[in-house]
Amino acid sequence: MRYVQITESVLREALRVHDCPAFTASRVVIDSRQATSGDLFIAIMTGNRFTADALANGATMAIIDDARYVVDGRTVLVDDSLKALKDIGNYIKLKAEPDLLIGITGSVGKTTTRQWLHSVLSSKFNVVSSMRNYNTKYGLPICLTTLDPSTNVGIFEMGSSNPGELAELSTYLNPDIGVITTICEAHIGRFGSMQEIIQEKISVMDGIKKGGVVVYDGDLECASMIEKRAASRNISTISVGFNAACDFRVKSFRGNSVELSTTIGSVEYQIASVGRHFAYMSACVVAAIYAMGLKPQNFLEYFSNLEPMDGRGVSTQYVTDGIRFTLIDDSYNASPTSVLVALDSLDTLNAPSKIVVIGQMHELGDYTVHYHKLVAERLHSMDLQSIFFIGDRDLFDTMSHLGPITCFEVADDVAAHTVLQSIQSSGSVVLLKGSRSAALDRIILYIHKRCNG
Repeated sequence: MRYVQITESVLREALRVHDCPAFTASRVVIDSRQATSGDLFIAIMTGNRFTADALANGATMAIIDDARYVVDGRTVLVDDSLKALKDIGNYIKLKAEPDLLIGITGSVGKTTTRQWLHSVLSSKFNVVSSMRNYNTKYGLPICLTTLDPSTNVGIFEMGSSNPGELAELSTYLNPDIGVITTICEAHIGRFGSMQEIIQEKISVMDGIKKGGVVVYDGDLECASMIEKRAASRNISTISVGFNAACDFRVKSFRGNSVELSTTIGSVEYQIASVGRHFAYMSACVVAAIYAMGLKPQNFLEYFSNLEPMDGRGVSTQYVTDGIRFTLIDDSYNASPTSVLVALDSLDTLNAPSKIVVIGQMHELGDYTVHYHKLVAERLHSMDLQSIFFIGDRDLFDTMSHLGPITCFEVADDVAAHTVLQSIQSSGSVVLLKGSRSAALDRIILYIHKRCNG
């Protein structure tokens, strides 16, 4: 149940708008195609042109910053629609007054960590968290509008694909606790170097409340930088990782069992996911609960429900021509580090044959060839039946310089059929890993339709 309705009074107080027509909205959208009955449409930049469409789709009111698109009685004209969106989100955050705000960032793993933390905490609290991948300067304010006075904990992702974005988002959110899942070369093409990425990610601490806590990957080479930055901001730290110096150390992970060595003693639990990266993310959840001043032991029974999210390592059993196989869908996104982690996990599985479909990695800039070579080297060090690459032909030589790889420029039905035909023995495992732009989900959809009739 919503307690904070978005009404003309909200706009009067948040935006200092005094001539707003009466309205009541239950949701904020910035895409006119998503507008439905009872929504508040906020037109950002070229979105002004679609104001009439949003209203026709059912939006009860629209905020615009281009006078050419005024609709009498249905629009509010402001100087800057993006600023209006941020002001509304901040206003509702302050009115809702949640007990605790948690901001999660990192190059990989932030969505799974956020969703898992939400899942576990929801067993005892009223929790609100980001919708889907709403982690930008547009998405974060929209997520804040879902808070209400009954909210105990708000958990929000903060993403960055350009320098300076993360410090701005964190300052806007002003969380009590920050989580940095890990830092790697994702979006390096936009930043130019790993050092720039590191500086961007640790800038999340600029917005954490003084006296707050940051949970971070203690295996990072930049761990000392994080500690120093935290100290300068009067922020406590909790390190999570696999090395002995970590406050919350993954001591072992066997199948679904995880054991941690922590500052509060040994912690053991079960998760519905298998692999080193899943063990690490579950440890981040334990550490975040501890950072909240809670006893992790009171939540461990709920960890058994923590399973991979769609497109992030979900395993599904299929049968084709009497041959049973497992498809691992890790097609949501990919950085070089996450690809190598996925391959490492595959390498530990006991299967008669393994097939890998790799999608081209994007936003790597001048490092594109370098990182694709690293992936190719790892692929050819493994015992794989077949390797498929979906991407640009100019990268084909890079991917196949050490051995045979079948290349397709697009993930169409031809590619999907070829992958399916390559499965020759029951018990085989097929891993699909790539950036969303590689559209590997089309191959998954094809296999699903063919194997389920």
